[in-house]
Amino acid sequence: MAPAERSAVFERIWTGVNEKFYDPQMNGADWPAAHVQYRGIVDTVSTDRSFYAAMNRMLGLLHDAHTRVRAPAAVAQQARQEAANVGLTVRELDGHPTVIAVRPGSPAARADIEPGMLVPSVNGMNTLARVALVAAAVPSFGANGSSIWRAYTQVFNGQRDSTMHLTVERADGSTFDAALTTEVVSAAPEVDAHVLRSGNAYIGWNIFRPPIAKDVAAALARFREAPGVILDLRANPGGNGSELDAIARLFFDERTPVYQVGERHGSTPPKPTAYYLGSKGGAVYRGPVVILLNEASGSSSELFASALQESGRAKVAGTRTCGCVIGINGAQKLPGGAQLDIGARLYLTMHGEKLDGRGVIPDISAAPTLADLRARRDVVLEAADQWLHDAPPNGASARTRIPLEWIHGGWGLQ
Repeated sequence: MAPAERSAVFERIWTGVNEKFYDPQMNGADWPAAHVQYRGIVDTVSTDRSFYAAMNRMLGLLHDAHTRVRAPAAVAQQARQEAANVGLTVRELDGHPTVIAVRPGSPAARADIEPGMLVPSVNGMNTLARVALVAAAVPSFGANGSSIWRAYTQVFNGQRDSTMHLTVERADGSTFDAALTTEVVSAAPEVDAHVLRSGNAYIGWNIFRPPIAKDVAAALARFREAPGVILDLRANPGGNGSELDAIARLFFDERTPVYQVGERHGSTPPKPTAYYLGSKGGAVYRGPVVILLNEASGSSSELFASALQESGRAKVAGTRTCGCVIGINGAQKLPGGAQLDIGARLYLTMHGEKLDGRGVIPDISAAPTLADLRARRDVVLEAADQWLHDAPPNGASARTRIPLEWIHGGWGLQ
């Protein structure tokens, strides 16, 4: 873009947020002062990349995960349902940067990296120091600690066609070096559905985007007679609200208030009103449900889980979620193919609690340790499956604890 065009886009971004952001008090940010400060910055940037980075720093003043500018390349990549990465998820466990998951067939898998290994350095820098540096630059929003996992994601995602140099430590303390080149992979919605050896059904999906509701409904119909259902939304970032509603309806047999939603009108703060889902006899599954969540579960995943949890329809297992639950009311296209998202909808639980910044608190607290990963144990899944087994049916006493091998049935960390 030419300098004059960047100036016009800046004004459009600032004004759009000023008029549409859900909180007329701008979450405590001095928005007029931000205009003055970033007006001067826009006059000094020389590239579109620097411009978009500056705009996102300005929007970060609002402490809202959903208010952001997406650069044209990111918008196009999402439209193609693609992602660029090395197939590696790293998080901090027991004070160590630990490999949590490896995508089969990915550059990380081909380098013989496995869950439970440590990554003491990335691109020649101590990993903990690198993550701390990135976290300090990440705008603060969501629940406590969310900036750390976002920093890990940023550090280990890489750029398209870039190479990441890692030092990897095995469980026995030996190390090896790995050079991983990012590759483009599908980010299309997908469902993993199967029956555990315990007899309970497992359904996990990666994002709330069409046609995921149709696929989840088909899986749930297959398992309508299962004694219990586990829904895995760990690391699910959210997505389309209509997909959320379509899936949530599958669990309600009558019209049920599930959360409150409201939008700002002029200078008036949102006045949330109850939102209902379900219909008489409309449930596909009527048995007990447990939802798996972690700190990377965000947005629609949080709203979905909170709706089922607060209504008494499901229990939640895992760790507290992102706390990133402000809704976007229509993305705005910007010149050159960029996109402006504005957090315009406020969501509250039916008890009036704001989910954004708090997150969903699990009923069944469970988090993996380094030892669990190395033993290929999914302790969150185990805890959920055990709860379903022990839950007193119609007031009956809990049953005998089931063996762990009944839970896994060959399902393990990838």
